[in-house]
Amino acid sequence: MQVGKSIRWGQIKIEDYAYGSQIVLENPDHIHFKNTLMPSGERITSWSSRSVFQTTKDSAKLPLLTRGESYQLIFQGKTVPEGSIFFKISFFDYYGGPIEEYYLRTPSDYFTVPDTYNYYEIALHHGGCLSLDFNQIILVPYVKEQSMEVEKSYWIHSRAKSNYLIFDELGNGPQVSSLWKSSSQFTYMTSTLTNGHLYLRESAHQLIDQIFSNNPHLIFVGYGPISNLAALYHAERLGARAYITEDVLTESAYTDLQASLNITSRLNQGIITYRYLVKSHVKVYAQGLIKGSEWGASLLLDYKPQLEYLISESESNAEI
Repeated sequence: MQVGKSIRWGQIKIEDYAYGSQIVLENPDHIHFKNTLMPSGERITSWSSRSVFQTTKDSAKLPLLTRGESYQLIFQGKTVPEGSIFFKISFFDYYGGPIEEYYLRTPSDYFTVPDTYNYYEIALHHGGCLSLDFNQIILVPYVKEQSMEVEKSYWIHSRAKSNYLIFDELGNGPQVSSLWKSSSQFTYMTSTLTNGHLYLRESAHQLIDQIFSNNPHLIFVGYGPISNLAALYHAERLGARAYITEDVLTESAYTDLQASLNITSRLNQGIITYRYLVKSHVKVYAQGLIKGSEWGASLLLDYKPQLEYLISESESNAEI
């Protein structure tokens, strides 16, 4: 594992964007920033490798970098909405003249150090965020394989071998993880993508295919409109069984949701209709919680009671 330089928020500086801002230092590793009126693109805070201790008593906050080498930043924290900040890397010569600038917007972005730089700055910029919980930034040398690992969007968590794979609902944030302390021994799949991109991305396919090849008796489990879709889709695709609730959207709603997430359609015509719920390979274990017709609101419901019901029923039978 690549060891990097940890960059923390530090003390509040006069250059920080303070107009209308709420900045709460919970502890050195947790700073909460909120400003709903801040224009997008403005600098929130910054760090410099230049030491001006004699004039401002401020020492360098960034390490020296190797000229000609490439680096990337790993942000540890949370933004609302997701991915609504970006970093600006600026290099300067001895006299403070600008040499080169980089804008890092995704975890895989990187920058290369110019040969003639004297010092550099890293600035955290507002990219439309409503709030920010900042833990730290890790500055690491850029490695292509590492960049691919940082971009990983799907994970499968397993405490013990299980024949059940539960898809995390994700519409209102991760939900399965809150039940991880349960006595149940279950495997679940989660994602950092918005709504998990419905678990339809190619990287999700590859991960599911890998675990299914190791256990062809795997049963796919859903408990809300996102996870039920994933369970139905991958069970149909792989000829497996699915356990779901009645919480499913209409086919047109799923089509609209795919379009909003910029996902190329992978769904078979009519896959999400109730005729699929009575197929021999599909078990409906709970009635639905969805009451209204607005699919956007349906994604924000708390579906954990459905999953808790399944787990409690299954624990008595030692299934999950």
